[in-house]
Amino acid sequence: MVILVLVVLISSRKNAISLGVTAGITYLPWVVFATLYFGSPIPHTIIAKWVNYSQFNQSPYATHLAIILKYLSPFRNQASLEWLGTVIILGVACWGIWKSGLFREKAFYILMVFILLEVSRLTLTRATFFGRYFIPILWSTLILFGMGLGALWNRLKLTPIPRAVFLSLFIPLVIAQLITGISFARSMKEIQLYRYESSL
Repeated sequence: MVILVLVVLISSRKNAISLGVTAGITYLPWVVFATLYFGSPIPHTIIAKWVNYSQFNQSPYATHLAIILKYLSPFRNQASLEWLGTVIILGVACWGIWKSGLFREKAFYILMVFILLEVSRLTLTRATFFGRYFIPILWSTLILFGMGLGALWNRLKLTPIPRAVFLSLFIPLVIAQLITGISFARSMKEIQLYRYESSL
């Protein structure tokens, strides 16, 4: 919300103030209630998880950054393909941002800033113990990837040979993603069944 207000502030101070006031009115009742009832607006579960997983964790920041970047890869549980998938996703997204001038569009500018801040936050706090924390980053990155893929396809519209080359590379990647995705889903199912049976 803060990012959105700041971006709107660039073009319209009045709209930014209106958005900020609306957001403040929305969140204020919860902040007041949580502070009076629980003693803090920060949920105790967040504090407990931070103490349990992060407070005494001294592993390098690069390790946590790598965990986040690997999550962006469409190839799961495939050590040889994980980084390749991440490079493809980020490469196409960055190419689309550069060629299409997405950084000039307010909505996409917010996405880019959000991704950078969220990756930095999770890395610096070492909060990489649950994969679900990365889902907002993943979807934001996939939106930019889709825009980059569309820009690349339009650029090849008048050149049939490069389009054929592009399809010959893209289709095998999609097939490989489906195969690794099915394999990952099966392994996750086995893990969930094991945890369920262990809890009985």
